[in-house]
Amino acid sequence: MTDVSTGLRNMMKLRKLTISELADESNIPEDTIKSIRSGKTRNPGIQTIIRLADAMQCSIDELIGHKLNSTEEMEFLSAWKKLDQHGRKLVQAITDIEVSDRHQISSSNRLISCIVSSNNLGDGFLYDSFHIQTIEIPSNSFPNADFCIYINTDSLSPIYFKGDILAIEKRFPHNGETAIFIHHNIGYIRRYEVQRNQEQLLPLLPACKTLENQQLSDYICFGTVLGIVKFSSKENSRRHNAASMIQYIKPNL
Repeated sequence: MTDVSTGLRNMMKLRKLTISELADESNIPEDTIKSIRSGKTRNPGIQTIIRLADAMQCSIDELIGHKLNSTEEMEFLSAWKKLDQHGRKLVQAITDIEVSDRHQISSSNRLISCIVSSNNLGDGFLYDSFHIQTIEIPSNSFPNADFCIYINTDSLSPIYFKGDILAIEKRFPHNGETAIFIHHNIGYIRRYEVQRNQEQLLPLLPACKTLENQQLSDYICFGTVLGIVKFSSKENSRRHNAASMIQYIKPNL
């Protein structure tokens, strides 16, 4: 594996880019690029690496010497560029925890990031403050899940209850699926439906309003709910995981 400084020098040479040109393309200060090139900065942030890779039209793996699926990297870059500052901070927080909190677990379990809102996660929750905890879930529980969300209130009962852990996949929902949508830093857990070519987001509870087709262009899908994570021993494992959520790891926002 190539270190970032060597990878940066090699890619700049391949692309025939000067420091000044790369700074303009990536919107990264020249001094920062010089520091990475020289090896003075050994662990630049993920946002910096993404900007450099994007500016040089290469994958993150090409930049740092990994050999992974470049299609996945390009899809990640494309999605990241669409995020606002808050969304990018969330990506950074999840990445930091995934890197720092890898440890040995049994083959029957796997690690996954779980997002905990600092506000009550009801309909129309405020999407501006959160914590992230890495938890263990059964390996066969929603293998397509990319992360989880912890329900910290009973306001969505009887659909979801406080203590439920929802498995989330990073994709737009199919017709009839439940997903989380964000609009102006407000989050909505809604069922996506298409009727007569008209899209709408139906509330889980009758007291909440339906979001109609003409309103949806500004809504961003945060992920689709696959279901509630179940543990082999509901009384022990689930209580342990729910309790561990109280010991929040707060990202450096």
